[in-house]
Parts: sequence; C-alpha cells; structure tokens
Amino acid sequence: LGSGDGGCFAIGLEHPDLLLSVLRPLRLGEVSAAERGAAWSAAAITLRDAMEAHITPLVAAAREVSASTGVRFAGLDSSAAPSKEVSSMCSVFEALGIPHFGASGTVEAAAFLTRVFKSVRGVDLVGFSGLMLTCLEDE
Repeated sequence: LGSGDGGCFAIGLEHPDLLLSVLRPLRLGEVSAAERGAAWSAAAITLRDAMEAHITPLVAAAREVSASTGVRFAGLDSSAAPSKEVSSMCSVFEALGIPHFGASGTVEAAAFLTRVFKSVRGVDLVGFSGLMLTCLEDE
C-alpha cells in the first residue's frame, strides 16, 4: 500500500493473558457484594492502564511506520481477540469472580469488559473494540 492509494493499517492484539495477569492478583472473587462496585471500578482503571502500557510502544512503532511509508495508521482494535493460542475469555470472567460463564453476573462482567475496551486512551479505536467471545477458543 502506498500513500496515494488510500491504504491504511490497524493493530489488533490477542490479549486475554494480559487481562488475566492483571485480574488474578486482585482476587475479585473474594470481594464482598458491598465492596464489588468499588473493586470493579478500581480494576477497570488498572486494566485500562495495563492495556495502555502494553500498546503504547506498539502504537509508537505503528506511527513511525506510517510516517516513513506514507501509509496511514488508522488505530487499534482494543478487543481481547481470543483464540486457541491464548487464555480463554471464560478464565477472564472467572477472574472477575463469575464462577462459570453463564452464571449470575456474566452480563455484568461482559458490560464491564466492554467499557474497559472502549476506555483505552492515546490511540484511535477502530474495528470492534469491544468484548469478543468466540466459540472456537475453547475445547
């Protein structure tokens, strides 16, 4: 793609493992119902900050490539993009304190993760940039 043909590129990552590395130490499954709101609010900020730290060097490199090639960097799809090569999104739900996918709290956790993915700063969000659950990721 050259600068004159309207081409562009974007970045998408498979990062359920990053989410788990942040969530597991928070032990959200052990938080009382009375403290859940505050704990999840803090977790949302921690997750967003971890995602931003992870993508910042990638975005900088993408911008350098864009500047040197003339191909526009469109932005980042912040979806976790699960696959068989990374941890299951069901594990992410469990780290949020949901005993299994489909249990009480699943919809709340899905909304929470969507808000986190859409909260990433410092780059234009493109593509889905939301919660992606795939039937192909698990055994």
